[in-house]
Amino acid sequence: MKMEEAVQHYRDYISITKTEGTNSFYAFYLRKIELYFKDQDVEVIGKHHLIGFISYIKKQNPKIKHATINKYIVTLKTIVKYSTNRIIDFKKLNEQKPLIPILHESTLERIFTHLSSKSKDRYMIRNLLLFHLLLDTGLRINEVLHLKLNDIDTATSSIHVRFTKTNEDRYVFFTASTSLYLTAYLTKHHPIDYVFFDFDTGKRLVTSSIESLVHRLKTRLHIKESISPHKWRHTFATHFLHRGGNLETLRLILGHTNLKTTQKYLHLTKENVREEYQRIMVQNKV
Repeated sequence: MKMEEAVQHYRDYISITKTEGTNSFYAFYLRKIELYFKDQDVEVIGKHHLIGFISYIKKQNPKIKHATINKYIVTLKTIVKYSTNRIIDFKKLNEQKPLIPILHESTLERIFTHLSSKSKDRYMIRNLLLFHLLLDTGLRINEVLHLKLNDIDTATSSIHVRFTKTNEDRYVFFTASTSLYLTAYLTKHHPIDYVFFDFDTGKRLVTSSIESLVHRLKTRLHIKESISPHKWRHTFATHFLHRGGNLETLRLILGHTNLKTTQKYLHLTKENVREEYQRIMVQNKV
């Protein structure tokens, strides 16, 4: 079987077994692998072919990070295993573990202030609710966009998340201030099925719509840092732990199957370190 055919078979497989977000993740890496290997027989692809492929992508981008290369490695190994039931014995490259990026308080304030000022904009309440939910719940953007009206219990300020990356239902919760935005949004726009929908077509909003919204906000407010939906998830998780939240509770809220995945949020930002240093070294200095 040629690699092109193997890649297409794998695309067909994940299209019915994986979430929209997972499909989007694989799309870029699959295309690159398909272009590189072309009509190579997948049955013979092994360690030396993988090394050659890594050399190729490093020549294309000398600054490429090991974390990105590892995504290629995992994708290629997965295709080979799916197509031939063989496992290529090749370990991932060592990765530098950076601090988890979160949104600065000043950036959050600028975004919410700007959205609140657009009182005549029919999208204002919807967008405010969207970003407050992201910050309150740590939901993935696809999970938010698949929320249905009957998933939300306003009496307990809880959400039954049915569309998840792991295919396991869970519950998340939101604050009183977000509840006010939710009530205002439901009163004004009366969603019938999906909570977040296109006002013109009536169809569920898709991730590309949110990506466009984020891009417009960055441009309008001259924000240099990333404000991607996933960064709001990082921000929620970091705030939850810094305010004394329990790691296992956070795991359940985020929908992680492994506690090790959640542990990456056990980090201190530069500001946290500075504040602790000031408390210990400066305030107690004789």
